[in-house]
Amino acid sequence: MLQRLITVVLCAFLTATLVPACGGKGKDSGKTASSSKGIVGTWTVDGPRFMRAAFDAQVEAGAIPAGTDFNSPEIQRRLSQFKMEMSLVVKADGTMTANGNIAGEEGSFVGTWSKDGDNRFKMTWTDNKNGEESQGHASLDNGVLMVVPDEAQTDMPAIAFVRG
Repeated sequence: MLQRLITVVLCAFLTATLVPACGGKGKDSGKTASSSKGIVGTWTVDGPRFMRAAFDAQVEAGAIPAGTDFNSPEIQRRLSQFKMEMSLVVKADGTMTANGNIAGEEGSFVGTWSKDGDNRFKMTWTDNKNGEESQGHASLDNGVLMVVPDEAQTDMPAIAFVRG
């Protein structure tokens, strides 16, 4: 699953490199994709926002020492070595696709989505590599689409996407 790939790769990267450095039915009631045009389109991962969320989650989980300064030159130098690209295409017919390259690891998935309240969406996706199916949710706030798996993993940050 691409979400798990992203998390595993990023957490491994953060731990390995940063720890040493720091010691349609209606407008409001519809549950169909056609009633949710705000989410439809092409999205790209907001790498800096995701990096910050992942860093904070690793500090909270104890994998990175508390008090480590995210903005220190050494931390920023190490983070700049981590390349992250991902695009998510959400279609009006209730389907979606994603492709990504996270630190040299490629992945892709296909899935479906539906509206689940104001600016909230249910998502189901299948990893194209291993066929693993997962579910999650997304929220749209101020032009940022936050995607979170439903799995109970408290140290897994949401992935922020912006249009483009």
